[in-house]
Amino acid sequence: MVGGNSNFAFLQKLEPEVYRLGLLAERYFVEDPNTCQLKLRQLAELTAQLTASHFGLLVEPSDNFADILRRLKFECSLPREVGELFHSLRIAGNQAAHGSADDHAGALTGLKLARHLTSGICEPFTIQRTSLVHSFHLHVQRTRARR
Repeated sequence: MVGGNSNFAFLQKLEPEVYRLGLLAERYFVEDPNTCQLKLRQLAELTAQLTASHFGLLVEPSDNFADILRRLKFECSLPREVGELFHSLRIAGNQAAHGSADDHAGALTGLKLARHLTSGICEPFTIQRTSLVHSFHLHVQRTRARR
């Protein structure tokens, strides 16, 4: 999948590492939905760290994802809807890390949630559901089997 076909292409210049994680999640979707969800969790955690930084919160290496989200909620008034997007991706990623999230439906939901979440990266906490639901496209590209 070329960057322009990705649902995360808008992040390519803005936040290249978030873009890379989104692109990888899309690539793994067909062959390995579990890894797709792991990449989406990494994307969500990095997005939370960037959001915290945007609001001037110091994020320590010892801060875990849930701690960062808690701080964003209480110190930056993170809207409930945004917090739920972060938590959904965090929980699904945790389940994937323990091998219990190996389904395409969950991975597809995660891709849509991550797209929805990252669309607000330009203007944190201004997520407009209607414009994003219609713009998500599933780009399926099978990888060749390794020999």
